[in-house]
Amino acid sequence: MEVGWSTKKQIRRLVLSRTYRLRSSHDAVNVEADPDNALLWRMSKRRLEAEALRDSLLEVAGRLDKTPPASSPAAVNGDGNNFALMRGLSKLDSGDRQRAVYLPVIRDSVVESLAIFDFPDATLVSGQRSTTNVPAQGLYLLNGPFVLGHSEAAAERLLSEGSDDAHRLKLAYLRFLGRPPTDTERKASEQFLARYPEILAADGVPAAKRPLAVWTALCQALVVSADFLFVR
Repeated sequence: MEVGWSTKKQIRRLVLSRTYRLRSSHDAVNVEADPDNALLWRMSKRRLEAEALRDSLLEVAGRLDKTPPASSPAAVNGDGNNFALMRGLSKLDSGDRQRAVYLPVIRDSVVESLAIFDFPDATLVSGQRSTTNVPAQGLYLLNGPFVLGHSEAAAERLLSEGSDDAHRLKLAYLRFLGRPPTDTERKASEQFLARYPEILAADGVPAAKRPLAVWTALCQALVVSADFLFVR
């Protein structure tokens, strides 16, 4: 198919190709013959980009605002001294519910939720993003206020919508991973839901606060799972 200089036609040709539409399913025979997928016999797994990861967490928490903003904090700040805006990026990161594409990028200052997951250097031209796997990313997913806060919001949403734990559990997997839990995942999750309240009770957590704490921990576990972080 002739596409000429049309970028849109070229993209359409690529995404409609058989190779692009392949699944990322494992095949022992093919892995043995081509472990690096050099011949493109499957779709390679890829981690969500920083913006998609941030937006996905907002979406499962029920907080994502898809409305384009009327302006940008950088535009409101105007030309000149950006120190005040740079100091407020942390607060902006945790409080802003709009899509990550609308967040301001100020040269060397990028919000933490994007910078830690390989957001390109804003001072350079980047033709391709790097994809790293470093301890700071895991620590952020386990301890970051942004992740913890939205995991709690997702748990509150589940508790308000689900009629019982079995329904909430299925809803959580559908919402976070786009599929129901496997039998193994369901059994492990049910054991966690049964045992973790006992641990919280031993730590002195009041009974009224335990359900939210339990479901917050489960939601955070789904966030750090490979099925949430990677596109298959």
